[in-house]
Amino acid sequence: MANLFHSMKHSVLLIVFLLSTQNICAQNLDWVTELKTPDDSYSGINLSISDGAGGVYFLTGAAYPTTLVSPSTSINLAFDEVNNNGANIVRLDASGEMVFQVNIGIEQTENNGYFSTQGLTVDDNGNLYVGGYVARSTTISVGDVSIPIAQNLDERKYGLILKFSNTGSLLNYKLFNVNKDFYHRFFSMDFYDGNLYVLYALIDSAVEGNGGGDEYLFTHHITVYDLSWNPVKSKSFSGKSRNTGSSGDPRRQFMMSGIKVFDNEQVYLSGVIQNGQGSDLDESIVTDNPAMVSSVIKLDENLNFEWFRGIQGYNTSPYTTGIAFLDNGDVVLNSFIYSYNGFPTSLIGNGIDEIILPHQFQNSTRQVFLTSEGGYKFQTVFEGSLIFSDLVWSDSEGIYFPFTGNDVKSLKFIDQDSEVEIYPKYASGGSEYHTGYLKISKEGKYQSHNLYDILGTNAQISSQILYPGLGCDSFFYIGGYTGNGTILDLDFDENVSTEIQNLNNTYDFFVASYSNQKAELTVDQQSITQDGNEITIPISFSDESISDLVFEVTSSNESILNTDDVVLNLRAEQPNIVVHRAEGANGSADIQIKLIDSCGEETSATAAINLNEINNIPIFESVPVTVVDQNNYYEYLVEVSDPDGDRVSLSIEGKPDWMTISTQGGYVVSTLAGSGDNSTVDGIGQEASFSFLTRLSIDNNGDLYLGELGSKTIRKVSPNGNVTTLSVVSDGTRINGTLSESSFGEPNKILIDDSSGIKYVLDGSIIRKID
Repeated sequence: MANLFHSMKHSVLLIVFLLSTQNICAQNLDWVTELKTPDDSYSGINLSISDGAGGVYFLTGAAYPTTLVSPSTSINLAFDEVNNNGANIVRLDASGEMVFQVNIGIEQTENNGYFSTQGLTVDDNGNLYVGGYVARSTTISVGDVSIPIAQNLDERKYGLILKFSNTGSLLNYKLFNVNKDFYHRFFSMDFYDGNLYVLYALIDSAVEGNGGGDEYLFTHHITVYDLSWNPVKSKSFSGKSRNTGSSGDPRRQFMMSGIKVFDNEQVYLSGVIQNGQGSDLDESIVTDNPAMVSSVIKLDENLNFEWFRGIQGYNTSPYTTGIAFLDNGDVVLNSFIYSYNGFPTSLIGNGIDEIILPHQFQNSTRQVFLTSEGGYKFQTVFEGSLIFSDLVWSDSEGIYFPFTGNDVKSLKFIDQDSEVEIYPKYASGGSEYHTGYLKISKEGKYQSHNLYDILGTNAQISSQILYPGLGCDSFFYIGGYTGNGTILDLDFDENVSTEIQNLNNTYDFFVASYSNQKAELTVDQQSITQDGNEITIPISFSDESISDLVFEVTSSNESILNTDDVVLNLRAEQPNIVVHRAEGANGSADIQIKLIDSCGEETSATAAINLNEINNIPIFESVPVTVVDQNNYYEYLVEVSDPDGDRVSLSIEGKPDWMTISTQGGYVVSTLAGSGDNSTVDGIGQEASFSFLTRLSIDNNGDLYLGELGSKTIRKVSPNGNVTTLSVVSDGTRINGTLSESSFGEPNKILIDDSSGIKYVLDGSIIRKID
C-alpha cells in the first residue's frame, strides 16, 4: 500500500522551503547560439523577445560583419558596408537554429537619417512588431519594400511600426506623425487581446522655472490599434519636471519608458520621475526629489488614471526600472537604488503617506509588491552593487530577476523575515564581475539563483535579459560579454573546455536556452539504520532549488513496514525518511520513494529493508483467581503462548507470605497443542484445536486423555503434541461399543488405572469404562 494525500494510497506531501541556505538553480543548458563580431566592431542584440513557440526574436545591428553560430552551423548575417547602418531581425527556433533573417536597410544621406528601433512585441499569432522613431530624411528598405521618409534637416517627427509574419515576411507597416521637433525619447509596445498598445514619449519644451533651473514638459502619447491599424482609443498627457542644476539631464526626468497591459486591459506605465512637478494625468504625481524615482502609473481600461507609486532614493536608473505581474493581480516594481547621506529609501504615491522601506542601504535593488489597487504589501531587497535588468518576468513558479555587477564580494537577499547570503565562486584567474539571475516566490521568498562564472582578467558583461520559455521552469538567457580570451561558464559545470569564449576585445552576444533539470533521487542503502520500530533511510536529491517538492512513499508490504506515519527530515545534514515497522512484524519489504518536482517531473528510488528479528513477549491467555478462601485448595492452570513459538519459562515474584506453592526448579511452559480456536480439529501442535476441554489425565506413556464437551468426544494428545479424536462426535446420545464407534453425552473427568491401563470416564451421571 502507499500513503498519498487525496487518494487511496499512503503518501507524504512536503513543501520544502529552504530560507537559510543557498539554492543553485538546477537547469539543463539545451543550446547556445552566438553572435561573433571582429575587432573594433559592434553589432549586439539591441532588442529581443520570446516568439511564443519555444524560440526567440532579436534585433541586431547590421553595420559590421556578424556571424551567427548556431548549434549546427555558422551563418554570416547581412550588413551594410556602404551606409554603415541598418539592422537585422533574426528568429531562432526552439533548437537554436535560425528560422530567418530580415535586413532593414537604412540609406545614409547627408542628413544622417536613421531608424531608432526601441519597441518589440509579438501578437497572439506569433507576428512580430518592430517600432521606433525615424530621424531626418532617409529611405528604409525591408526586402523589396522601400519606405521613403522625407523630413527637414533637423526635424525628427515620424514613428514607424513594421509588422512581420512569423516566417519573416513584411505584412504591413504604420507610419505616423510624431509632430514634435524638440527631442524624442522612449518608444514601447505591448500586445493584448487583439490590440497593439503603443507608447511614445518626447520632451516637448523647456522654460525657465520659478526659483531657477529649467522646467521641462514631457509629452506622452498612448494609441491602441486593432489588427487593421484602426485607432481603438488613445490618450495624451504631459508631465512636468524641473532641472535645478546646470548638470541636470533633461532626458531622464518625467519619462514613462515602458507599457504593459494586464488583467482586463489594465495599463501600467513604468519609468522614472525626477523632481516631478505634477501631470495633467493627476497633479498628485509629485516627487519633489532631486534624484530619479523609479515609478509605475496605472491606467484603467479607458486609459484613465488610477494611481502612481514610486521607489525613492538618492539616485536610481531609468534602465533598471521594471514591473512584473502576478496571477493574483499583484504588481512587482523593481529598481536599483543608490542612497547616502541619510537620504532614506521610501515608497511614495498619490493617496498614501510616504512609507519608509525597511533596510536602508547605500546600494540595493528592491522589489516592492503592490496590490492591483496600489496598496503596499511588502518588499524584498538585494543588498550589493548590482544592476538589475528592467525585464522582470514571472511564471507559475516564481519571479525572475536578471542582474550583473562588478567587484562582487558577497550578496545578501532579504525578505520579510529572513536573509540569504550568496557567495560567488572565484575560479583561478577569474573575474569578480558576475552575472546571473535570482528567482523568488510570489510570496517574496527566496527560491534559488545562479551565477555565471567568468574567466578573464578584463571580462565585462552587459545586456543580460531573461525570457520565459515554453516548458515549466524554462527560459532564454541573452547577454553580451567582452575581454580577449574571456570564458563564460553557461552550464555552471566549471569545465572551461566546454564553454563559450570571446577571442577579441569587442562584445560577443549569445542566446542560451535552459529547461528544467529533472531531480535525481538516491538512497544510501548501506546507511539504513533500525532503532526499535523506526527505520531511517538516508536519501539525497540533486535539485535543491525546487521550492515545491512532493514525496510519495510506498511500502511493498504494509503488514511488515507501514507508511501511515512517515517522517521526512529534509533539513537534516543528511536528509532522511523514517518509516515504521508494523507491530511485532519480522521479515523484509521494499520502500519506494518517489520525488515529484514543481514541474511535475518524477524520479524514484527503492530501499530494500530486511528487519532485524525481534523477540515478541509471551502472552498470558489465562486469567488467575484474585480472591481465595483461607484453608481452601486453590488451583490455577497457567495458559501462555509465545507469538514466535519459543519455549516459555515462568517465575513468581512478590508471593504473599501466606501462600504455599510447590515449585520444582524452573518450569518451562510452552504450547503443546491447540490453536486457541473453539473447534474440533486433529493435527500436530497449533494445527489442532479443541472445543471446551475438561480435565486432563496422563498414562504411563505420557499420553494425555481428556473429555471435550463441545464435540462430546474423548481426545488424545501424544507427547509430541499430536492430537487425535478417539470417539464419535455426538449429539449427546450415549452408545457403547469399540472406542472408535462409541459416543458420549458429557465426557468430563477421566481416571487411568496405572497397573491395568483401564480408563474410567465420568459421563454426566454415569461412569463409562474403556478397556
